[in-house]
Amino acid sequence: MGINYLTSMRKAKLFLIAVLILIGFLCMITVFLPSHITISKWVTVNANENAVAAQVNDFNNWKNWYPAFQNKEVTVNISEQDNKAVATLTNKNQKRISLSLLKSSPENITILVSEENGKTKTYQFVLSPNGTGQTQITWNVNMQLGWYPWRQFAGLFLDKVTGPHSAAALRNLKIAVENNVPS
Repeated sequence: MGINYLTSMRKAKLFLIAVLILIGFLCMITVFLPSHITISKWVTVNANENAVAAQVNDFNNWKNWYPAFQNKEVTVNISEQDNKAVATLTNKNQKRISLSLLKSSPENITILVSEENGKTKTYQFVLSPNGTGQTQITWNVNMQLGWYPWRQFAGLFLDKVTGPHSAAALRNLKIAVENNVPS
């Protein structure tokens, strides 16, 4: 029984060493990964940039295209704080997310998204008219991942997680803008 015990202990020790080496290797890899990422999606809309800006600048219009504003389990409160439009979304678990209009120009709209836990990201909408009555909307989601290795590693997959939601919201925005354009 003594030999089996020693063999089992050696195997357990080798397994533990292998796990520690793997964790160390993953931590080393994350040193080369960025701590800030941007996920971009775009769509072309058959409308001018003013029509697009009207949908994005006014949080009251976000119910036309942004999924969280359409969710019946989320309460949306729109207000003004420090001369800036603010939308506070509260889910059924009382978790809050706040969206603040930081910058608005005919070609660039920036929204700060703040979570209760202190995490923030920005939504940047870049509006590029093409001269034929169409506007390309590029939606950049900018996130700080910090220096934690697991956050940086997770950053590799954020486009796969958030990309489909952003693409769906842009399709909804396209429909909302094009349906409000006078014919």
